[in-house]
Amino acid sequence: MSVTREGARVPGEAQEGSSVAKLLEKHFDTAFAAPDGIRKLRELILTLAMQGKLVPQDPNDQPAGELLKEIAAEKKRLVKEGKIKVPKPFPEIRTEEVPYALPVGWEWVRLGDIGLIGSSSRVHQKDWRASGVPFYRAREIVKLSRNGFVDNDLFITEELFKSLTASGLVPTSGDIMITGVGTIGIPYVVKENDRFYFKDASVLIFKNYFKISPFYLLHLFRSQLWNNSIHAESMGTTVHTLTIVRANETLIPLPPLAEQRRIIAKIDQLMARCDELEKLCAERKQKRLTVHTAALSRLLEPSSPSLSSSFPRRRESSDSMPEKTGSPTESFGDDKQFSKASDAWRFITQHFGELYSVKENVAELRKATLQLAVMGKLVPQDPHDQPAGELLKEIEREKKLLVKGGKIKAPKPLLEIKPEEVPYKLPESWEWVRLGNVSTSSDSGWSPQCLSESRSNTEWGVLKVSAVSWGEFKPDENKALPPGMEARPECEVKEGDFLISRANTQELVARSVVVKATPPYLMMSDKIVRFNFPDKVDIYFINNANSVNFSREYYASNASGTSSSMKNVSREVMSNLPIPLPPLAEQHRIVAKIDQLMALCDAMEQQIDAATGKRTALLNAVMAQV
Repeated sequence: MSVTREGARVPGEAQEGSSVAKLLEKHFDTAFAAPDGIRKLRELILTLAMQGKLVPQDPNDQPAGELLKEIAAEKKRLVKEGKIKVPKPFPEIRTEEVPYALPVGWEWVRLGDIGLIGSSSRVHQKDWRASGVPFYRAREIVKLSRNGFVDNDLFITEELFKSLTASGLVPTSGDIMITGVGTIGIPYVVKENDRFYFKDASVLIFKNYFKISPFYLLHLFRSQLWNNSIHAESMGTTVHTLTIVRANETLIPLPPLAEQRRIIAKIDQLMARCDELEKLCAERKQKRLTVHTAALSRLLEPSSPSLSSSFPRRRESSDSMPEKTGSPTESFGDDKQFSKASDAWRFITQHFGELYSVKENVAELRKATLQLAVMGKLVPQDPHDQPAGELLKEIEREKKLLVKGGKIKAPKPLLEIKPEEVPYKLPESWEWVRLGNVSTSSDSGWSPQCLSESRSNTEWGVLKVSAVSWGEFKPDENKALPPGMEARPECEVKEGDFLISRANTQELVARSVVVKATPPYLMMSDKIVRFNFPDKVDIYFINNANSVNFSREYYASNASGTSSSMKNVSREVMSNLPIPLPPLAEQHRIVAKIDQLMALCDAMEQQIDAATGKRTALLNAVMAQV
């Protein structure tokens, strides 16, 4: 049963579809610039198509009402010939069900009015085979819909397929398969050479007996109108389901057959444009990432000179829209243009705004800043600084005094650093040392069986390994000590402590943090190690040195544990970490410069977020206008 609605457009307004399409074309650049804009644009195209606003109406088209009469006549013929059963009548369409007005010549119908929706005969698991006729479940239909092909591993025999064909619900060209469980409502148009069977209830079939364009229906089934309708009333709590009854009764807009073809052609044209934009966007982003990586790699080469100047300020113009979506970053050239570090640095400064308009590059800049810092290339050396060699002698003398005074135990001697352990040459005033050479002592906590995830500020708690993050101490990550269990105050974390996590995934193991502030009554677990340093070492520099790629690779190669998901490093492994040690005055200058550049990175990310918000708001405004 079909229905129209008062307020539908009159034929004189048919050119609205043409103007809407032109407006869409005009704002493709807006969608290109906005995050997730192309996906939203695709949704808008389908929404406009289902509202009759994408192409103009032609008063000479046969109205959808006449098409429905032909469908009804065809149904009677098929019933009379015994090819289909007498269909059950569907509920009348109530006015309050209709979501919006349609153009003259269109009709609101229930999906079952224009086709036959059914499922397959039951195929038991014992009938599955490793070869034969493909047998598809919902997951295979989803893959077919998205990729156009599927690597299927389930089949049924030729004999069983032939016997099932007698049911009349075997897929044939022009039919549409629709997923009925899990990710529901995903469509696939059956092609001429397709030959398969499908799982009952898991997949529904729309037998397209009645002249409806399968590709109009394909676009309908990909629209928000369809998805919102089937999810609003889909049964099941944890797993959505689309039943035959629900699919039959779902309201859909039906245009004249000739307009269906025009809609398909226009959608295909606009979606092809979206494909071009997606490709262009991916190429633009990849170009930014590739040339930026190449430039940083050149800067990080051991032979490259020091870069002691400040990074340039981020240009406000980088927040603007791209001039042309067809010319992304051509000025970048290729990633082989940097013959020396000075070329790379000049390139970065010239293209700073464009390069750092994506957060991925800002993240890489953070890493490069730390790496340049520990290579002695971030700030200039001062010949008046006390060399690191003299600093080491002072640290050794301090350790001996602490041992003599009974404040620390005599440390085990550490092996000299071998030449093959050294990844690059340091400035003259620097030294390669082991972490244990510059620390006075180290200790760890304990891990009793804790009873509660939460604790009050007056209760003792034990920190979880997740409390030690990249440069961030998270005291809320703790568990309460069981009642009646004695605390170990010597394990309490204090302000200024330098902590390293012992256990985590291979990528995250041995993360470190300087505790800037902490509530009282929190103890380290045995998965956290605390290193103590004399005042002659800047622990923030040590923290940065522990975070660079060289240190990450060292820990990864020395971590223990049979599980691929969880690794451990011992306190001995930590103590043997090779680190570069600059003069103390230079350590302070490096830390100050890192703080300055990290603040710049923070500001750049905030600008990216602000620009992203502006572009999203502009896109939303354009969509509202459309």
